[in-house]
Amino acid sequence: MDVLRLIPQLYYDLVSRVFPGGMTILAVTLAVDFKLGSVLAYVLEGAPPLQQSTLVLGLMVFIGAYMTGQLIAPLSDFLERQVAVSLFPAHFRVVRDTATAGGGYSTEISQFVRDELAYGHGSDISTLNDADYERVVAVWLDWLLVHDVSAGERASKVRAEYRLYGGVAVAAFAFIVIHPAASLARAIRLNGYLLLLAAVIGALCLWGLARTYRVFQWTIIDSYYLKTTMPEAEKPQAPSPD
Repeated sequence: MDVLRLIPQLYYDLVSRVFPGGMTILAVTLAVDFKLGSVLAYVLEGAPPLQQSTLVLGLMVFIGAYMTGQLIAPLSDFLERQVAVSLFPAHFRVVRDTATAGGGYSTEISQFVRDELAYGHGSDISTLNDADYERVVAVWLDWLLVHDVSAGERASKVRAEYRLYGGVAVAAFAFIVIHPAASLARAIRLNGYLLLLAAVIGALCLWGLARTYRVFQWTIIDSYYLKTTMPEAEKPQAPSPD
């Protein structure tokens, strides 16, 4: 059972860290016209048995992708908070819109969200800024992970997916920046098709990030509302520690 409880966290790391990190490594090696196999062979120079070990090479790629994913996380966060929010502001205002304008929800849910915000921040929720709403979503997610594990894990899965989009966007924009610079510094051929492809991937990832973050907020609101308003007998029970 303890191993099963690790699965959501492993999923989060794989989706939001390892995969974007691997895509960034691939983007950089393509941008500077390096062969990833040559890089690995250089690192393991002097150890032929390790160079020929699929397990060692795979482990090195996995660790490198994970570390790269961690390193680009601040850049992904910048794209989310500064770029995606500016391009698709409505997608990041689900909680605010639900509390102030309904946001497509029923009157009961809108009032519930207003009451919850007022409980934690005073009666005047008009003073709340974007950071306050972001913290509210984080608190509700943490609450769900404690009181309704399945709902919290479902929301965490969506969170991993929108951060996947941010990480892949970093990889795409890294290629756009590095490839022209490398073409000048190393006299390699500038590939306009790959630059165009990277620009399209970056734009689609920003759009996907915004859309998935909107789903993330919907998931948090729906799950939190159901858990806190459902009659006790009908509430989902947390799994036994056994």
